[in-house]
Amino acid sequence: MHVSRLLWQQVSMRGRSRRRQGLFPTILSLADGTLRWAYVGDSGFVVFRDGRLFCRSRAQQHEFNCPCHLSSKVTSASVSHAAVGEVPAMEGDVVVVGTDGLFDNVSDDEMERVVEMGAAMGFLPKNMADVIAGVVYEAARCSFRDTPYSVARRKERGTTSTGGKADDITVIVAFII
Repeated sequence: MHVSRLLWQQVSMRGRSRRRQGLFPTILSLADGTLRWAYVGDSGFVVFRDGRLFCRSRAQQHEFNCPCHLSSKVTSASVSHAAVGEVPAMEGDVVVVGTDGLFDNVSDDEMERVVEMGAAMGFLPKNMADVIAGVVYEAARCSFRDTPYSVARRKERGTTSTGGKADDITVIVAFII
């Protein structure tokens, strides 16, 4: 099934839900050696190949800290706004999927170091996801370190702020074998 169709299904199911919050879907599919994706908003994914960042989603935002989302409201994005793409998958690739709490608080370089360390130590995907989530949690609670969010905030708002951003943190790791 094409990933865009999966997005439509998610939106349809969400529309029947009693909760009317926005949806920030990230859908990945691996078939015939190809990793395909579709996403809307600021949840996303990173693919590491040979220990280095190979492919990464980019947050979709209306403006700083105001992500695109799917909902039943007229002002929301539509599935047609989804970023879609594909890349050949290779054995040994590590795919990290996460909510904006991950990407707001940990830089690509930091995530790369954690994935590289986890691979060297023989971590299973769940162990690697737990370690990444722990690093993100600590970064989100720290008031004095630079995070992707604090750097962007200084750039966009002209502030001198540092520190993480308290937010939801969900991390999923998959190994391509």
